Amino acid sequence: MSKPQLPIYAGPILQILQMAKRSLTHLEQGGDIVKIGSGFGDLLNDTDIRADQVMGRCIQKAISKSCEGLVARVSVEGLGDFYVRKKGLWVCVDPIDGSLNYKTRGRTMGNPYTAVVTVLSKTEGATFNDVVFAAVLDLRPKSSDLWYAWRDGRRDSKTQMMAWLNDEEISTSTEIKLDPGSQVIMTETYYPANREKLLKLFDGQKGNYSRVGSAAYEMAIVSSGNAIAFICCSQKNHELGATQLLVRAAGGVAVDWEGNSIVSRPYDFRAQTPIILAANQPIADELVSRMRALGL
Repeated sequence: MSKPQLPIYAGPILQILQMAKRSLTHLEQGGDIVKIGSGFGDLLNDTDIRADQVMGRCIQKAISKSCEGLVARVSVEGLGDFYVRKKGLWVCVDPIDGSLNYKTRGRTMGNPYTAVVTVLSKTEGATFNDVVFAAVLDLRPKSSDLWYAWRDGRRDSKTQMMAWLNDEEISTSTEIKLDPGSQVIMTETYYPANREKLLKLFDGQKGNYSRVGSAAYEMAIVSSGNAIAFICCSQKNHELGATQLLVRAAGGVAVDWEGNSIVSRPYDFRAQTPIILAANQPIADELVSRMRALGL
C-alpha cells in the first residue's frame, strides 16, 4: 500500500521531536533530579529530572505554535496542560520515557530512552479509539529510530491505519503460536504486583522475557515485529495511547487482561491500564487463556 497523505500536523510534530532530541545534546546537568513524588495513581515516588522539564516545555511550546488553529490542548507529563483553544486536537507528550536510562547513559549506546507523542481527535470524552496519530522517537544520539502511526479519524477503527519505522511500513509478527523460547516477550517488571503475576504466568518455562527500561520502546518494537507481545498490569496511558495505535496499525491487537479490546476505553492521560499488546489475536488469546487458568 502506498503511503497516504498524512495530516498537516504530522510533519511539524515529527520535526519538533527531532529538534527536541538535538537539544538534549546541549543540555548540561539534564539528569539532575528536579522533583520526587509528583506521580499519579500509585506512582508516588515518580521522579522528574531536568531534561524531562526542559524537553517538555520545548515540545509543548513548539507544538502549540506550529499547529496553531488545529490543537486545543497540549498535555505534558510532569508539566500539566496548556490550553490553546476550545475545540481541536489533544496532543499528549511524554518528553523522556526511560529517565533512568538517560541518567545512566555513557559512552556506549546504552539502554533506550524515548520521546512519545499521542494525538487525539478531541479533548472531551476521548477513548483510545480517538488516537489518530502517534510517534515514538529513540532519543539516543547513536539511534535514528522513529516509529509513527496514523489512523483516518474520519472513519471507524477498522478502516485505514498504517504504521512506519524510519519511513518504511511495518507489520507485527505473523507467528500465531506463543513460544517464549524462540520469541521475545516484553514484560514490565518495575511494579511488584506485575512482576509476581508474570512469574506465575511463565513459571517453569524458559524464555526471552525482557525489559529495557522504556515502556514506550518495549511496546513499539511489538509493532515492528521485534517482540511478540508486551504485558503490564498497570501501564501509564501517556505511553500506551501512542503505542497501542502503533501496534494496531501494524496488524496487532491491544486488549486488557480479560481479553477485551481497549479501543472503547476512556482515555485518561494520567491513568494506568492493564494491557496486553500482541502481534495478533491468537497470541493475545493464548496469553489471556493462561491468565484465566491461573486466576491472574
